[in-house]
Amino acid sequence: MRTLKMLGFGAVMASSLLISNVTLADGASLYTAKMCGTCHGVDAKTPIMGTYPKLAGQNTTYLIQQIKDIRDGTRANEQTAAMKGMMGGMGVSDDEVTAIAEWISSQESFVAETVPDASYSAKMCLTCHGADGKTPIMDAYPKLAGQNAEYLAQQIKDIQAGTRNNGMSASMKAMMASFAVSDDEAAAIAKSLAETPAE
Repeated sequence: MRTLKMLGFGAVMASSLLISNVTLADGASLYTAKMCGTCHGVDAKTPIMGTYPKLAGQNTTYLIQQIKDIRDGTRANEQTAAMKGMMGGMGVSDDEVTAIAEWISSQESFVAETVPDASYSAKMCLTCHGADGKTPIMDAYPKLAGQNAEYLAQQIKDIQAGTRNNGMSASMKAMMASFAVSDDEAAAIAKSLAETPAE
């Protein structure tokens, strides 16, 4: 009986691993088929322009929410119009979004060791994104350290202006208003999060 139980447990574990592998394989093929690599790079971390984000290794929950919000028009700032149009033409379902996000999250991460500018702490960015910019308090928040400076600076401005207002943006907008984050401070924060200190 014990042997049968062990065999049954082994079969369940093998099945779970198989499902996981299939999901990742589906995500990889969908990432290619849905043309995500056109803008974000085949490795999901070498975008064609600095205004596009690096994605590989980003939190799954955050990725799923952003992809869905862009697809559905809830997030409509900057480059998202092009992505919305592409997803509309491709017909990306919720299940496909999840598979793509899980694959992206499993890839070698863009996240790097950086030294956030003093404004990062002074303006309380660390409250949600972590003192190092890469350990957010929830998976619904993004990792920032190692991200493109141009992209980060634009997102800070857009959230501050209310142009980007999906997900957790409302709480960030309120916090930035409270701490009066200037354009120069936003640029300094973004630059520091993007730069890896010299050895």
